Amino acid sequence: MLRHRLFALLPAVLLIACNDATTATSPKATAPAPPPVAPAILSYTGVIETSGADLIPLYIRVEGGSRIALAGAETVRLANVVGAEVTLRGTMDAADALIVESFRVVSVAGLEAADGVLVKTADGYALRLLLDGSMLTLIDLPDELKAHVGERVWVAGPTDAAPVLYGVIGGTT
Repeated sequence: MLRHRLFALLPAVLLIACNDATTATSPKATAPAPPPVAPAILSYTGVIETSGADLIPLYIRVEGGSRIALAGAETVRLANVVGAEVTLRGTMDAADALIVESFRVVSVAGLEAADGVLVKTADGYALRLLLDGSMLTLIDLPDELKAHVGERVWVAGPTDAAPVLYGVIGGTT
């Protein structure tokens, strides 16, 4: 009788042994790839510099004196603020250059600066600040700067008098 039971189990054992289904210990099984990691957003404050007579490449000289190469579309605007102190954000590329995503002028020639879009108001002119979107009323705006309504500009000096220094960054944001 034992022999009959073994013969009855033999087809089932052979069927299981011949099954080529993948198991957890099979070398064919692989774990899913991890999702890509987003590059770290870095922030620096320093002075925008060039490498000489050419405006490209641009660098930011940070506290301590080291320079970081800058790259990306925002370098076109940064070329308009060479010598200014800025705060910028971006990610590093494979060539150790910072791909600038955004920046804000914070001072020029030692004077605190405001950076924003020049707008015409009922009372005159104001700067819609990039920092927080608030409006900074401008007093005795030079005619040369009035021609840049709707564009991104910076002004430096006391807020209760005409700008001591100013410049056009370009664009609208």
